[in-house]
Amino acid sequence: MLAILAVAAVAACSVPAPIVRSPSTPPSSGATAEPGVPLTHPLPNPTPAGIGLILTPFAQMPRSAPNPPVESGDNLDRWNRINYLGEIPDGSGRLFVPDLNGKLYVLRNGTPQVYLDVAKQVGASFWDHDGIGTGFGFVAFHPDFARNGKFYTVDSEARDALTTKKPSLPAPTTTTNQGVITEWTATIPAADTFSGTHREVLRLGFEDDIHGIQQIGFNPTATPGSPDYGLLYLAVGDGGAAGDATETKHTTVPGDLALPQGKILRIDPLAHDAPGGAYGIPPTNPFVGRSGILPEIYASGLRGPYRFSWDAGEDHRMFLGNIGNEQVESIYEVRAGTTSAGAIGKARSW
Repeated sequence: MLAILAVAAVAACSVPAPIVRSPSTPPSSGATAEPGVPLTHPLPNPTPAGIGLILTPFAQMPRSAPNPPVESGDNLDRWNRINYLGEIPDGSGRLFVPDLNGKLYVLRNGTPQVYLDVAKQVGASFWDHDGIGTGFGFVAFHPDFARNGKFYTVDSEARDALTTKKPSLPAPTTTTNQGVITEWTATIPAADTFSGTHREVLRLGFEDDIHGIQQIGFNPTATPGSPDYGLLYLAVGDGGAAGDATETKHTTVPGDLALPQGKILRIDPLAHDAPGGAYGIPPTNPFVGRSGILPEIYASGLRGPYRFSWDAGEDHRMFLGNIGNEQVESIYEVRAGTTSAGAIGKARSW
């Protein structure tokens, strides 16, 4: 992506209406989820919505490249690999932008500045060479960042990490990369360049270089003292375990509640009661105390959960975008303990 674009106005255009369905709601009667088989009740034709967007340039982000370099024309051969624009929750008005190739930027008045070079801090095990989701995947600032200076990143690691580092939770026998959650504590939260300390919180292993940990975040609608305040959500993909439409290997991974892959996990990064003591298990998680089920799991049955957010309205519902595979892309309403319909035993069909 060459630049960040800002929404400037609204105009008329024709766009399809999104389909939103709760993960606990089964598909409509007569629909089939078999790979390669058309739905018996196909989606309706797009209808005019009467709204649209006019975009204007807002910021030009620096060029970056994977290390080692990729061949010209490769999926990763881009100007850069920025994937998000957010606001630091400290009232400063500063924006942040992560680049999967390794750097975290802060923007003031549309001007980017390197806040933290994650790739450099991780070192030789940092991995952004294969898979469009590998590298420095995401960043989440703690809601009390202005006071405690804490924020969290997820990055992909390979090379020596595969033999020297052990995943925190169950992982495939053969892994190609690991997703790592790191806590950073800024000495001066208001500074535009990071200085401080960091520690590892959680490490997960993945079978392939797709569908790793694709977003982490805090519920911005939770208020201090509420059960969800300060809890970190992780959108964890299946790591490619579901295969494609011609493969059936490991298709139960997203529905297996003894595994972290293909799930939404929820942890307390400031607590220490989980095994190893690097994070805590929220007592309100839906499977706490259930034998054989990971207590970190909040929801399950997902192939490639890549973005989530909360409705700012009265209900504060959580919504999730999930990557399909030769099927319809989906948006789910996520509720504690629910599973994506049809995902158990058929992880690639939504």
